[in-house]
Amino acid sequence: MEKVRTIKGVVDVDSNFEPTQPELQVTVNRARAADLGVKIDSLATSLRTLVGGEEVSEYKDGDDQFIVRLRLDEPFRYSPVSMGNLLIPGSPGKIVRVSDVAALRLDRKPASIERYNRQRQISVTANIDRAALGDVLAAARAKVEELHLKAGYRAVFGGNAKTLSEASNNFVIAIVLAVAFIYMVLASQFNSFVHPLTIMTSLPLSLPAGLLALMALGMTINVYSAIGLMMLFGLVKKNSILQVDYTNTLREQGRDRHDAIMSANLVRLRPILMTTVAIIAGMIPIAVGRGEGSGSRASMAITILGGQVLCLLLTLLVTPVVYSYFADLREWGAATRIRRVWPRRTPTIAEV
Repeated sequence: MEKVRTIKGVVDVDSNFEPTQPELQVTVNRARAADLGVKIDSLATSLRTLVGGEEVSEYKDGDDQFIVRLRLDEPFRYSPVSMGNLLIPGSPGKIVRVSDVAALRLDRKPASIERYNRQRQISVTANIDRAALGDVLAAARAKVEELHLKAGYRAVFGGNAKTLSEASNNFVIAIVLAVAFIYMVLASQFNSFVHPLTIMTSLPLSLPAGLLALMALGMTINVYSAIGLMMLFGLVKKNSILQVDYTNTLREQGRDRHDAIMSANLVRLRPILMTTVAIIAGMIPIAVGRGEGSGSRASMAITILGGQVLCLLLTLLVTPVVYSYFADLREWGAATRIRRVWPRRTPTIAEV
């Protein structure tokens, strides 16, 4: 707890640990108890009644009603000698002392034992004031390393830290699935395995674009900005779809590749700008909004705004270049296969 208090931005550090409390331990000799006819449940009931108390009656005094509990007086309640002299029923017609079948001694034990995954745990809790959860977690892990915990001891982060870890892992899985589904949809739409790769070159550009926007405004990566990145995937690829689709249309009409690329970029520039401006205009009120939950929504909106603006400039340049490179690879591969099937024959001297 002292090390956690030194972390910047951490306040209200507390723990569920309680100091040990005095405890009267009763160790029963089961073999001797069986010989004397003492039942364990009878022994436990008698001791529980005399130490913890048991309601035996009620007392009413006017309008007040009191509960009458039977238990030993405090000086005798925590004395091993006094408790050992108590009489309990044994075999029929016999009375046995507690000390005859059990050993009693005073010791100190925890007031309560908490467990996590069937292992004993002690929880240390804290609140965060004007600090990023990820930075606090990194500092807390460093403090745990300084403790040099012995074998069998380990620190497990729970609460919001556990939620953040699960969200990060789920976000990675979501990105992988999103990329896979995007590729399958585009491959079926364009009837090609290469054009989807050309279109998806905008996806890696959207990640640094959104992160740069967050860094520029001093915001952190959280669940809402991660949702903004996922939305950005679906928004930025539409620009490449417009470019590649119209380029293929022009090439099918017999246009030269370079001419088709330049014409497609020129013609599709207007709809790309229109959709981008519409998205930016819709996200500005969310980014500058005030009220409850505005901070969470603002991080998502800033991610989309920055990603849209930067990706607009990058995809207009990168997508045509990638399309041209893939076209060169396809033509080079096709020409190579043709030369392997029909190799060029060198004329002989007689033919010359």
